Amino acid sequence: MARVLGPESRGVVLRATRIVINQYRSIEHIDLTIPEGKPLVLFGPNNAGKSNIISAISRILGERFAPYIEMQNSDFFMRDKAKYPNAWIGCHFDAPYHRDRKGNEYYECYVRYCKEASENTYCDSHEKKLYISNADRNAIQAHLVDAERSINYQLIYSSRYTLLSKFSHAVHSALRDNDKDSLDNAFRQIKEVFEGIPERLFCGAFCRDSSRFCPGIHT
Repeated sequence: MARVLGPESRGVVLRATRIVINQYRSIEHIDLTIPEGKPLVLFGPNNAGKSNIISAISRILGERFAPYIEMQNSDFFMRDKAKYPNAWIGCHFDAPYHRDRKGNEYYECYVRYCKEASENTYCDSHEKKLYISNADRNAIQAHLVDAERSINYQLIYSSRYTLLSKFSHAVHSALRDNDKDSLDNAFRQIKEVFEGIPERLFCGAFCRDSSRFCPGIHT
């Protein structure tokens, strides 16, 4: 989950160190420590709550503004919104995640979901409301490929929210002007080579190769 911030941001490496979940779906309370430099792997039998943990991480660190994500009745603990009207999902970091207007630094961020959706908010662990900006949220972000296995969607450019689009944007943003010029020149050279091949030669080669796999195609 670590991401190196660019010059437009705070210029530090920000790493998530803990995930805290209270009264969310089947989870009454859990406090996960995220190891440094190692993967965190969740394993267990079906219905153990693995997907609920991933869902919670996606809410607090995902690309959407967490308080605006709708909570279904089934998202509240024990599916009982009347008895358990609040759900808490928090993340702790090894560097300041948020600074308020007075310069106070916060190494943690929680989202509190309430029985009334209008009261959902970002806050710290002491319930002090935090005004989290897009820059804060972009500093460290989780990307979820859900149980529908929608990897085909994640590998297309149809939306700026897919992993491929985000990766391409990140690479483009990281390139220096000299790098971009070199890539443009290389692309033009490759394009000139392809455009210099007579169409009949290209089609002939394609048909010969295709006939090996498609017996109905003959040259």
